[in-house]
Amino acid sequence: MNIGDEGAEALVDGLRGNTTLKHLVLTPDSAGITNTGWAAFSRLLCDTSSINNTYRSNHTLEHIGDDYCYMSNPDGSGKLFLSGDAYSGECFRGIPPAIVQYLKINKEYHSLQDAATIKIGRCHPDIPVEVFFEYKLKLLPFLVSWFVGFGTRERSNCQNATTREFQRRELSAVYKFIRGMPMLAVDGQIQMRLKSSCGRKRKFDE
Repeated sequence: MNIGDEGAEALVDGLRGNTTLKHLVLTPDSAGITNTGWAAFSRLLCDTSSINNTYRSNHTLEHIGDDYCYMSNPDGSGKLFLSGDAYSGECFRGIPPAIVQYLKINKEYHSLQDAATIKIGRCHPDIPVEVFFEYKLKLLPFLVSWFVGFGTRERSNCQNATTREFQRRELSAVYKFIRGMPMLAVDGQIQMRLKSSCGRKRKFDE
């Protein structure tokens, strides 16, 4: 049916925060959806306006199209099944490539947390660590571990990803922390060296 951009935006509004719907069956060629409506779906799946909005995007929907068929049973029950290959070009026929990319991420990463991490890592290459300065260095280990986790997931699923790029981004985040709080970082290093020195002296005395 011809839902148009207004119908597309209504569907998008209904899918915000939804964590159950995986398949949205519609025929792109006859749905009457223009760039405006597809842009709404793109924001639903990955809102790049901020890291928080990307995290809160929909990470469940994994297919939009008409390749799904509903088979009814005599008892009134039924089942939705995919008539073609989930990763073939036909499966996403008529769907903009950017939206297909987000749908595939939702499909490939079963954990909503993992899907959100990948989208944040891909869409926000320069993480604004300044917002974490109020917590001093407490969040630095978590940020570094996040980069490591993102790099591990990407290397196992992306042919073009390189280890050097992930290391560069991780080092960049650490550099921003040290540059933003140089004296705190220096003081932390001094304390670590003093503790190490005391430990060596204690072992020597023993």
